[in-house]
Amino acid sequence: MSLDCGCNGIALLTLSNNWASCIRGICSDRARLEAAFGRTLFIHLTRENKLDQAISYVKAKQSGLWHMATDGTEIERLSAPADPVYDREAIADQLEASFRMDAEWAAWFAQERIAPLRITYDALSEDPHGVRAQVLAALGLAYEAERVAVPVAKLADGLNVEWAERFRREVPG
Repeated sequence: MSLDCGCNGIALLTLSNNWASCIRGICSDRARLEAAFGRTLFIHLTRENKLDQAISYVKAKQSGLWHMATDGTEIERLSAPADPVYDREAIADQLEASFRMDAEWAAWFAQERIAPLRITYDALSEDPHGVRAQVLAALGLAYEAERVAVPVAKLADGLNVEWAERFRREVPG
């Protein structure tokens, strides 16, 4: 679990789906979160195209580059730079993991009786300001029309497209 404090007193809580209880005597994850943070908006960010998600993950893991600013500055690099190499097995494994994680989150939301605000990666990357307005509206906060610079660049490129086409040829269905 990690907690990042944002502007306007909004906290961003990132949970892994094996989060252990931190408040004794409260039976559900939702109740523990709401006891700790008050009114909580649950957001389920997912990527509809799981193959693209798997390829992006494998490519980032191999290259070490996870996030880059729109000006090309590296924001998050977890290992020395390396050229990514197509790896069908790694992509297939991550594809399976992506489907599994989405199913686990869906089960957790159902178990906790949570109807999360659902946001897709594609919507967020295509219209970050629109998604920002959607989140602020769900929080009951006013949306100020000024455009805030988007701090990260999309890393997918022609190599991602090549890998997806190759994977679909090699792994039918």
